[in-house]
Amino acid sequence: MVVFKDFPVRIDLEGMLRRQGADPARVILRESVTRMYEEAIKESADLIEPAIIYEICPIREVRHRQTVLGSGQVFRSQLVASVMASAKEVALVVCTIGPKLEARVSQYFAECKPARAVVLDAVGIEAVNQVSEEASRQVEAMATERGLKASVPVNPGMSSLCSLHEQRVVFEVVPAESIGVKLSSSSVMIPLKSVSMIIGLGEDIPTRGNGSQCDFCSLRETCRLRQNRLA
Repeated sequence: MVVFKDFPVRIDLEGMLRRQGADPARVILRESVTRMYEEAIKESADLIEPAIIYEICPIREVRHRQTVLGSGQVFRSQLVASVMASAKEVALVVCTIGPKLEARVSQYFAECKPARAVVLDAVGIEAVNQVSEEASRQVEAMATERGLKASVPVNPGMSSLCSLHEQRVVFEVVPAESIGVKLSSSSVMIPLKSVSMIIGLGEDIPTRGNGSQCDFCSLRETCRLRQNRLA
């Protein structure tokens, strides 16, 4: 088990807009809106508590839509099986920004301040995106040290090819409660600003540099978010 905590998460408005599907060059914000975003970014500094945890597991076999771990757990996802086809091991990752930002967003809604709530929530989305990027980098660095490559990350629930239920397999292996993350009865992570990832480790696998889980999606040619990401 590997745990990382208390690393810096730096957010800028232009980067946040780009990652959330907008073109900063075309988006013109009123001064009052820009100020609200800047205030939310500043406020978030005391609300974000980044944490990453991951476990490395051997892969026993991959067959059709099933990826069988050495510990006996089974992923029943076509996407996971496709990405893990040539992997020897898998890194199961959970990361979060903690509950404080979500609580403040809920507070603003309760106080009838929806604009502040929505803007701060957008900052939270950017923060958890950055934390998941850091988690991917940490796994990639670990793989490189071992002479391996890290695959494209697969996020349960982010594609019809990998259902949210696959998170239960991740949580059976990873003691995510040690960083304050648990699953609801419907397999949703609590806090909501959390991400789980399944990353294959091997010598010849599709890496982030030459692919993404978008490559396995039927909407890959028309998805606006993907096109913004490639621009």
